[in-house]
Amino acid sequence: MKPRKNLSGEAQHLLISQVFLKIPDHRPRKQSVGIRLKDALMSGFAVFALKMPSLLQFDGRRKEYHAKLKSVFGIDLAPCDTQMREIIDEVDPEMIRPAFKRLLFEVQRGKGLEDYVFYQGHYLIAAGGTGHFSSDSVHCEDCLVKESKSGKVCYQHQMLAAAIVHPTQKIVLPLCPEPIKKQDGNTKNDCERNAGKRFLKKFREDHPKLKAVFVEDALSGNAPRIEDLNEANLRFILGAKPGSNKYLFEQVERLDREGRMNHFQQEAKAGQKIPKTITHRFRYLNGLRLNAANDTIVNFLEYWETTEWTDRKGVSHKKEKQLTVDQVQQLSCELFQKALARVNGTRRSLWETVRVLFEQWTFASWSQLLEAIAYPERWALVPVNSS
Repeated sequence: MKPRKNLSGEAQHLLISQVFLKIPDHRPRKQSVGIRLKDALMSGFAVFALKMPSLLQFDGRRKEYHAKLKSVFGIDLAPCDTQMREIIDEVDPEMIRPAFKRLLFEVQRGKGLEDYVFYQGHYLIAAGGTGHFSSDSVHCEDCLVKESKSGKVCYQHQMLAAAIVHPTQKIVLPLCPEPIKKQDGNTKNDCERNAGKRFLKKFREDHPKLKAVFVEDALSGNAPRIEDLNEANLRFILGAKPGSNKYLFEQVERLDREGRMNHFQQEAKAGQKIPKTITHRFRYLNGLRLNAANDTIVNFLEYWETTEWTDRKGVSHKKEKQLTVDQVQQLSCELFQKALARVNGTRRSLWETVRVLFEQWTFASWSQLLEAIAYPERWALVPVNSS
């Protein structure tokens, strides 16, 4: 992808700041004096952008960081960790949705999505539920409450997360997540299904013409979810399990015994790390009924990967936490790419270097910070504490 200035890290910081400026302050006027809502939100963003280990560590350095936070992130006054939590916790997550939409629009306009087209103009979107808070003591009125068989209560916050992915691309592009609310139900299935219904509605409002294939786990392998996906004019690849899709698998086994299932097998030599032959086996058939209760029709595909020492179904994926802005920079910002290459191409090394330089030196912008990493020979850095 050809680098674009409006997709650099600095341009994205400005875009996000502009979105935050439009969010109405929920606090009474007398409480909003001092720390602006935009500054509190950008401070939260800075914690993630700098990959700070904790809010407490950020709080311990915020006075020292004051000038740098202003020049790099446009923060006039950063709140302490308690203030940040109190201010940000009351912001409706829907208020930050425009930032995700704008970022994806800029990537698409810069032709950054061209390499993500998967099939006939469609993009792959992987979606699933995930937790981001859990405690047996700390809780709020919006917490999901889970009680174990032993009677132990656990308070949680969860969300439905989704990202544009591609088998040949290491970078994923997250979409705005949908919070799973307390009123969504008492079971994991109900919670994710209800949140998923809202997600699809908002996804289509934000991206009415985007062609997509949704990839989801076996919790979505049911008629209501398929109906929602069809209504949103989306294609899908859904997981299925014999336990939760009993009728479907009984149908498959019966048709297989009758010789009506299609089978395909392929062998391939493994690489040096696995000096064995791997066998890929498939069985498939179109036009099967999902269950006996309705006329939902699906296409069925089952896959096995076999070696001499193991036999497993499915494919494992390495999970990695990243911020949306990070992925867009890595995809389309030449300066970010050069800085990443300078630290041997590992993101962990890059973020460690970013933190060290941010703490030890003064920069006029995020771009200057990355330039110092990408082109250290050009820089005569002045220590922060130097007179």
